[in-house]
Amino acid sequence: MNKFPIECLPKESLIRSYVEHLDQNSESPIQYHFGAILCGISVLLGRKVSYSLGYHNLFPNVYVLVIGESGMTRKSSAMRPIMQSIRAINPKLILSTNMSHESLIPSFQNQNTRILFFDEMKMLFDLASKNFGGGIITTITSIHECPAEIRSEFKKDYDKHGDLKPTSIAKFPFLTILGLTTEAWLNVSNSEVSGGFLGRFLPIISIGEIQKTIPFPIADDEFFKNLAIKLSLINKLNGKFKFAEETKDLWIEKYTSLTNEVRKHKSDQFSSFGSRLGDTLIKLCMLISASMPKPSYEISPDIFMSASYITDYFKDSYLLLLQELSTSQFSSDQNRLIKLMRKNHGRMSKSDIIKDMREQVSYIQNLVNDLYQKGVLIWFQIPTETKPRTDYFLTESFAWNPESKKLFDQNGAEIAIKIG
Repeated sequence: MNKFPIECLPKESLIRSYVEHLDQNSESPIQYHFGAILCGISVLLGRKVSYSLGYHNLFPNVYVLVIGESGMTRKSSAMRPIMQSIRAINPKLILSTNMSHESLIPSFQNQNTRILFFDEMKMLFDLASKNFGGGIITTITSIHECPAEIRSEFKKDYDKHGDLKPTSIAKFPFLTILGLTTEAWLNVSNSEVSGGFLGRFLPIISIGEIQKTIPFPIADDEFFKNLAIKLSLINKLNGKFKFAEETKDLWIEKYTSLTNEVRKHKSDQFSSFGSRLGDTLIKLCMLISASMPKPSYEISPDIFMSASYITDYFKDSYLLLLQELSTSQFSSDQNRLIKLMRKNHGRMSKSDIIKDMREQVSYIQNLVNDLYQKGVLIWFQIPTETKPRTDYFLTESFAWNPESKKLFDQNGAEIAIKIG
């Protein structure tokens, strides 16, 4: 698992103080709070700050995807404090997810800076699969680049002369997305989650981590009062960021390294994400700089190095995410079965697998047969008071002796013996 590098953030930054405070008073993984405050600062800055890349202005918008197990990792709970803080400063910044593609672009006309919060990211794909939602993913993908304008080109948007109505054009949109999902979401078809759309998201992953237990979390009113003041000050920032002279050499070295790594990588899926790592690094520089007690528009070497470590964290997280995605549905379900068995300490009965996987018996049999051929699992007939029960065992969790035909656990205790 890619550990979140909290120690690389400046101690005096709002991002670090927020993350550390919430981490001590929440059962959610520490990186969830980082994703939340990152999105909060992003939408409060909007297009008021930027970094000039030649003829292109880079704005600090981010799309963040939080991936974790359902329930226990408390994804929604981790997002609540920052969403409440944004709402208190300007409720118009929050864009309702109860929308259609037809209503998305007009929603930017009176309020061009928005944040979309999806409590379950799959809602977006469910929406896109409906007639009134078709094309919404393409539009959200294009808004990520902060174009000068976006156009709604439905039939109703044209006048009787065939000209696009002025009310169907939104100027200077800025969108930040904070989306939550479970590991199971990764089993949706690759055409939905890979490529250009997923490549624009910064992944925050918590899969298989040891979960915290905090019986008495503290709601510190003074902390949130100070948070509101600091966020309000961030909301008022306005200016253009640039690298300090002593930072420029660091940027050249890091950008060259990132570019070379992307070019060497064989995955087309990674290239979509990796080609934006330079932009990601600069955006993180802006966000971290804005979170300092005395924000400076000159990006210092210390701020740059913090952003560089976080960029590497996102890069490694994305590579982990690609490992979870599979090029075929069959291997994807194999991965799903392995993860399910790991949650059950590497051992499950055939009936439990069928029940939890919710697949046809013949399909499950094909899955386990193939995994058996690959040496991933083995099965035994376990005697019971009635008829024998078929149990499956992951070979990574148990030791199989083919000569004695016995299976042992990691402590050397005999678990089962194969008959015949």
